[in-house]
Order: sequence, then C-alpha cells, then structure tokens
Amino acid sequence: MKKENYFQINSIIKVFNILEAMVMRDEWELGELVEFTELPKTTVHRMLLNMQSLGYVGQIHGSHRYTATTKIFELGCAVIKKKSVLRAARPIMEEIVSRTKETVNLSVPDGIYMIVLDKVECDNALKEDTPLGGRYLGYCSGTGKAVLAQMSNEKIFKLFTGHQFEPQTPNSISGMKKLMKHVEQTRSQGYGIETEEYALGLRCVGAPIFNHEGKVIAGLSITAPCVRFTDDKIPEMVEILTSSVADISSRMGYRRNHMSGTNGF
Repeated sequence: MKKENYFQINSIIKVFNILEAMVMRDEWELGELVEFTELPKTTVHRMLLNMQSLGYVGQIHGSHRYTATTKIFELGCAVIKKKSVLRAARPIMEEIVSRTKETVNLSVPDGIYMIVLDKVECDNALKEDTPLGGRYLGYCSGTGKAVLAQMSNEKIFKLFTGHQFEPQTPNSISGMKKLMKHVEQTRSQGYGIETEEYALGLRCVGAPIFNHEGKVIAGLSITAPCVRFTDDKIPEMVEILTSSVADISSRMGYRRNHMSGTNGF
C-alpha cells in the first residue's frame, strides 16, 4: 500500500509554513520565525533568501527582520478576480458611481476586519482613499456594521472576545455595549451607516451582499466627504445602495426567502 500523502514534498511544505507565518505579522526577526515554525535556523534562512529572490519576501534595510511583500496579495487578487461576486458587482458599482459621483467599495469580512476587494473611485479630488486590498476595522464602517448585523449576537460576542477596541476618531465605537447598539440599529434599518468613525470628515453607508445559500459574502458601500454627503442625501444614497446590493445578491443566486433572522458566514 502507498503511504498516505506519499506525494508530499517536505521542503515545499516548509516553504508554505514560513510564507503563511510571514503574513500573520508586519515583520519577523529570523530567530522569532525559527521559534514560531520550529524549523532549523539554516533552513528558515535559506528559504527566506529564496523567497526574497523571487520577490515574495523583503528584508528591512540594515536589519535581520523580514516582511511579506505585496506579491502575495497580487496572487490572491488573481484568484479572487475569477470569483463571481466581482463579476456581478463591478458593473453595478460603476453605475452607482455614475449616479452618485462618489466612491464605491466592495469589501469582504476577515474576522473583525473588512478587506477592500474592489473599488470604483469618483473623479472628485476630495474623496475616500482606502487602497485596494486595504484592511480596516469593520465596526468603524457602514459595511462592517452591515455584515456584523447578519451575525447572531452570540457569534458577535465570541468574535470580539478579548478584543481591545481601537478608536480611529473621537466618534469611533469604543466598547461592546455601543457596538451592539449600532448592530441592532443596523438590523432594524437594513443598512449600516457611519459618520466620521473611520476618518474625520467622511461618511459611509454600507449594505450586505448574499449568495445563493443566503449567506453574507461581502458588503458594498458608498463613501464621501461629509461636506457632500449631508444628512439630506442619506435617503437617496441608501435607496441606491440597497437596490444595488439586492441586484448583486440576485445575480449571486440569492432569493429573499433564504433570509431568516441573522446569517452567519
């Protein structure tokens, strides 16, 4: 009988163990990485040098500290671009920008964070500038609140267990009690809204996107400076956003009867 996993090549497994560790932190000292991976120091060092020569790892000048490069992200983007949510959302995002003249972001959840998967920027000089692939705290955004609102309270509490809230501005959510108040409000209205919680001078509305199983897979947002996104503009923006996410969700195979209370992901 052939040995189970007979095809495995140990050196390749070690490379990916190191690579997966690299993206967990901003930077690693060689000794720290050796301790974390439990691999020999010479092995880790040689593999880092190989990954560095291929452009996947960079070395901080004048030190023995290493960091993952954006080439890893580029590979992920190449895979993600083939996913249907991008194809479904992109033309609708462009239409929203054409109608509102404001920036639209498509983001996906990553624990308590959201990651910008795609975006269509407006032509205004003054605009939101979170980069493609940027990672931001979900509870400081309309999109993140919209995604959290689809979770059960139990799952939200579990997700934030041990988390120290990091206010981005004086208006940011600063604790669980305030977070749950925002979650309940978002659930009741069907969309999330934040005003100067992520960055001073910006306002955002966000809503969830569902797949064919009725699960939240992403969120869409319209973000603009408060000087343009005034209180009287909220109803119009919300109407455009909610109809747009309904269209995208429909293209993803979602049917409204899938939804019953909160939806985990």
